[in-house]
Amino acid sequence: MKKVFLLFLLFSLMAFAGYKEDLEKRMKIVEKGINKDTESTAEAVDAQVKTYEAWDKEMNIVYKKLINKIEEIEKKYGEEYKGFKASLIKTQKSWVEFRDNEADFSQRPFGRGSMGRVIRAGTRAEMTKDRALELAEYYDEVSEF
Repeated sequence: MKKVFLLFLLFSLMAFAGYKEDLEKRMKIVEKGINKDTESTAEAVDAQVKTYEAWDKEMNIVYKKLINKIEEIEKKYGEEYKGFKASLIKTQKSWVEFRDNEADFSQRPFGRGSMGRVIRAGTRAEMTKDRALELAEYYDEVSEF
């Protein structure tokens, strides 16, 4: 009986796993496939760019899912949530500008040399990863409506 209960509990918890958790699991596999043990600067930049591109793709997917969910909420609840979508769009545009400026700034101490390119690419990748996970968390929250 205990085993049945534990299995039921385990499957119940798995059913409540959110989009963010699924995204983290998927992307761990993707990141493992990107060779980060590099010997040259070009390889290091390439690895960071591939990481950025993978996270950027996922960020855009969850952003679109979030927009669609917010549109549903605005239609369902009307005036109470008016402007919710516009606020997200404005925030995301500002965030993209901030990320790019931050990446440029992170490169400054190293100039345009090879180390600067690695730092800039890494900053973009890490910030995009963080934002994708943040948007996924928002999506999980609004999916409860």
